[in-house]
Amino acid sequence: MARSTPSRPRKSAGLRPRHDLSSAATEHDWELNLGWLYLLLAGVCEIFYAAAMPRTDGFTKPGPSAFCIVFICLSMYLLSIATRTIPVGTAYAVWVGIGAVGTAIYGILLLGEDRSLARIFCFLLILAGIVGPKLLSAEK
Repeated sequence: MARSTPSRPRKSAGLRPRHDLSSAATEHDWELNLGWLYLLLAGVCEIFYAAAMPRTDGFTKPGPSAFCIVFICLSMYLLSIATRTIPVGTAYAVWVGIGAVGTAIYGILLLGEDRSLARIFCFLLILAGIVGPKLLSAEK
């Protein structure tokens, strides 16, 4: 008969070691924060394409149209990745808000658009709507 040797823990190539609960929670937090980063980047891409849209002249100018289409696609892609860890309603509201406020700031600073206090106050309300869901989102 063959002798059995005491079993030793085997190292498995390419597999992660088991984590305890505290490290699993840390990994979840990391993934959630990464989701918010993807959402922020998606919002910035939305600002880029919204700012470029008037230059497309109804998508008849190839250069600005291509720029705009690339950033539309990139924005949607990043938004879809963000919704892996952020509820879709929250992600969409924040994404739209980042685009709206960012594009408004672009218009005020670079295009000479209206800087009235009433308009700025309204954009501050939108900003509160962007930050609010992040601060109030319940973790499960």
